[in-house]
Amino acid sequence: MKKEGEVDYYCLKKNCAIRQKRQLEFFVSKNAFDIDGLGPKILEQLIETGLVEDPTDIFLLKEGDLQPLERFAEKSAENIVEAIEKSKEIPLERFLYALGIRHVGGQTAVDIAEQFGTIESVLKLKKEDLDQLYGIGEAVGNSFEEYFSNKKNLEMIEKLRHLGVKIKPFHSPVRVKKLGGKSFVVTGSLESMPRDDAQKKIVQFGGKVHSSITSKTDYLIVGEEPGSKLDKAKRLGTKIISEKEFLKMIK
Repeated sequence: MKKEGEVDYYCLKKNCAIRQKRQLEFFVSKNAFDIDGLGPKILEQLIETGLVEDPTDIFLLKEGDLQPLERFAEKSAENIVEAIEKSKEIPLERFLYALGIRHVGGQTAVDIAEQFGTIESVLKLKKEDLDQLYGIGEAVGNSFEEYFSNKKNLEMIEKLRHLGVKIKPFHSPVRVKKLGGKSFVVTGSLESMPRDDAQKKIVQFGGKVHSSITSKTDYLIVGEEPGSKLDKAKRLGTKIISEKEFLKMIK
């Protein structure tokens, strides 16, 4: 069934056949592992013959497994095996998207990958790490916590890596040069741009945006009519900078 307000197909019965097929279709789709040739009909045959039960089985397929399938030529089998091999090197953001975590769409996967950089960092994430990120809602944090606290999901990720899947760190040419992973909070109205644009620029230049001040916050950018965040930043000793100082940092 499709829950109200959600785009992706979701089956409440955890192991239902429809969910299994949809999960695999999603996993091999263009914005995920992008395995050319593994369409719905072929996946259906692979499931029916027991060759594929979960995503890890895809990386065990050989040409000899595929050739006996209905309407399958030798060349087609060769092409699919080559496509599977090619897909093993995947950027972190597409890997996160491919996992099919509820509420984690393509842009959210990019945002998380950009903020945390590597699969190792993502695996260490706690719900509160995501809750504080700008643009990441509570639903995403809850889904992440549920997914990565499931032992079977962690085993699947480990098996994928064991089978040769290389999850490439998020690549941003300007990340190290500019804000280098520093955390920012913005308060008040800015003169040169809307606050949302400033937050996007922070992420663009490799920084992290949080919605509230903590002892781990590196900078508070202060505009006109700042809120209570300014007082808290002063109490915690957070570095307070103006809009002009921020613009100099990313110039």
